[in-house]
Amino acid sequence: MADGSLGAISNNNVYALLKDHQNRLWVGTWQGLNRYDETTKTFEKYLFDAKGEQLSSNQITYLFEDSQNRIWIGTFEGVNIFYPEKNIFESYLHVPNDKSSLSHNFINCIMEDSQNNIWIGTNNGLNRFNETERNFHRLTTDDGLKNNVIYGILEDDSQRLWISTNKGIETYNRKDKKFENHFYNDGLQKYTV
Repeated sequence: MADGSLGAISNNNVYALLKDHQNRLWVGTWQGLNRYDETTKTFEKYLFDAKGEQLSSNQITYLFEDSQNRIWIGTFEGVNIFYPEKNIFESYLHVPNDKSSLSHNFINCIMEDSQNNIWIGTNNGLNRFNETERNFHRLTTDDGLKNNVIYGILEDDSQRLWISTNKGIETYNRKDKKFENHFYNDGLQKYTV
């Protein structure tokens, strides 16, 4: 129970859970990231730091571990990459007028495709992380998405991305860089306002 005491979870409002490759449990709450220590039965807390050395926001929305064993932390204010063995954070935010920054700070989902690309769904578009440049390529309604609010992303055996939005499901063919919109005549529920 969150009670402010040393070793307690930082908040009872839990929004994300992750069991990493070392079997450690990570808990994303409304008041920071927590790692549960099975031996001591306590939580280690990672909180917002105005200096940018830890989380960009305490409000955690999503947790994901990639193939490099980095933990991606989606928040209300951008995405963070955490290197647990080094205890180092990298933070990425939306920067107005910078098209290589995140398209929006509210993060809904994060996934890694079969080619090790990291994809991030936000409240204003889909973002692919450029590992070399440490920035993002954005895809929005300007690129063919039916809606910019991205809730989930999965990859199929043909390496297409299936994307859930406020207006149904989209598929993104990375080879030809095109979106296909799926509607109620494809078997989905009818969209109503």
